[in-house]
This record gives sequence, C-alpha cells and structure tokens, in this order.
Amino acid sequence: MEQNRYPEIDLILNKVKEKYKLGDYTTNDYRQLSRTLQETGAGALSPSTLKRLFGYVSDRHKPTITTLDILAKYIGYKNYADYYECVMHKYRLSSSFLTANQIWSKFLKQGDRIEIAWAPDRKIVVEYQGDNWYVVIYASNTKLESGDCTDPKSFLSKLLGSLHLFDTPCS
Repeated sequence: MEQNRYPEIDLILNKVKEKYKLGDYTTNDYRQLSRTLQETGAGALSPSTLKRLFGYVSDRHKPTITTLDILAKYIGYKNYADYYECVMHKYRLSSSFLTANQIWSKFLKQGDRIEIAWAPDRKIVVEYQGDNWYVVIYASNTKLESGDCTDPKSFLSKLLGSLHLFDTPCS
C-alpha cells in the first residue's frame, strides 16, 4: 500500500486491511472487499475506488468524506468524524485533511466564534449557539446582517475562503 499524505487516512486504511485481511492486492481482493463493505452495511464502494485508496492504481485525489465514512463504519465507528476525533486524541496527530477544510458544529462549544472571509472582500463573524445554530455577529459586504441566524452543520473553507476559529470571543 502506497503511503498517503494524511496519517489518519493511512491509519484507517491499515485498520480496514487488518479487519478484512486484505491479501495480495489482486483485482479479485478489491471486488470482494467491495461486496463485504456493502454486505456489512457500511456502504457501497466500487472496486476501482478501493484500488485507488489502497494504491493498487495511481491516484492523486483525496478520498471523499463519504468514502471515509464507509471505511470508518466498516471498522466500527459511527462515521469518519467519529473515527477522526478518536484518532486525533489517541495519536495526537496534526492533519491537513479535515481541519484545514471544515469546522464541524459538533466540535464547537456554545459561544465559540468563527470568522469567515471570501473574495473579493466579504467577511462575517458567527457565534455558535448550540444545536447547529449560529448567529451573525458581524457582516461586511454580504447579504447577511448582524443578528441573522443560520443552521449549517459545517462551514466549508474551500467554498467560502479562509476560516479562523477564535479561542476567545472577538471584539
């Protein structure tokens, strides 16, 4: 198996390999693993996707969260976020896969503030209210206004620009 750039993804692939007892990395192994994932209720991944994940064929793309959710379910976690949280605490890893791309509501405390900025010069600051609800504290050059409420499960920095989680309330 080719080493991934993300240690937490390498770990999940190794756990899948251990559980499934993946053999010689033949095409048939990936077909069977694909069937096993579906039969166990984890979800459906094609043999081609599995070949790319395990380095049987060359691929430079990051796996999707949906793909990682299926692998996490197969090894006994609720989803990838659940697996990720466990691995990050256990191994004290730092990652550029998840944390650079999203902030999940389930990891926030009530009162945490998030600054979201995107081109050309738009910016908002939202405060987490709990139960996946946010209130806009500050807005500049957007259709959102201070006091607006929203309920996204996570903010995607790739779509919106840069994200910054404040440890303490901003002024």
